[in-house]
Parts: sequence; C-alpha cells; structure tokens
Amino acid sequence: MVDEPTPVHERAWTLPAAAALAAVEVTVTISVLLFDNRLARPAFLVVLILKYPICWMLLRRQAWAFLALLLWEFTVGFTALLAPRIALPLRVVELAFAGSVIALLFGSTHLFPRTQLPRR
Repeated sequence: MVDEPTPVHERAWTLPAAAALAAVEVTVTISVLLFDNRLARPAFLVVLILKYPICWMLLRRQAWAFLALLLWEFTVGFTALLAPRIALPLRVVELAFAGSVIALLFGSTHLFPRTQLPRR
C-alpha cells in the first residue's frame, strides 16, 4: 500500500504570522493607552484584551476568528485614517499593522477548509 503524499501549503506561515502580528498590535495599543494614562475607560481595555482569544482561535483555524479578525483590522484601519486627535506616527503604525495583518489573512485563506452548501 502506497501512502498518498500530504499536500504541502506554500504559504502556511501566513496564518501564524497574522495571529502573532495582530497580538503584537493589540499589545502595542494597550501599552500606548496605559502609558498615556487613559485608564478612564477600562471597558475599552477589556474590548482590546478580547482580541487575544480571537488570535488564539485563528491559530486553531476557526472560520469565525478569521472573519472577526478581518473585521477588526478593517475597523482599525478605518479608525486610524479618520479618527480625530491621533498623532501622525501612531496613525502610520496602526495602518501598517492593520494592512499587514489583512494581507496575511488574505494570504492564508487557502488554509481553511472549503465550505459547501448542503445538497437537496
């Protein structure tokens, strides 16, 4: 009996890279908020901390985590472009993070199983 070769994915590194970069991004954001003494809104920090489990579930190839992180990063990019009173260097850093994570996520779509509608 001959074993069939397992398919090798060329860009299998993109999914862990997207999760790691997203986790680094939220860590930097939390650090900036803590350094800037913006602790008046602890609910905002709780929302940011919720990104860590999403990154973890992305590594487990959960489709909902892929979609949640994609939506999160598009929101970060949109906010970095249009929000008032954000310093230009911080805007550039956030746009670079968000753009990189989005590109890595789109580069890792082939790692998720294909979905099909049920047949009648």
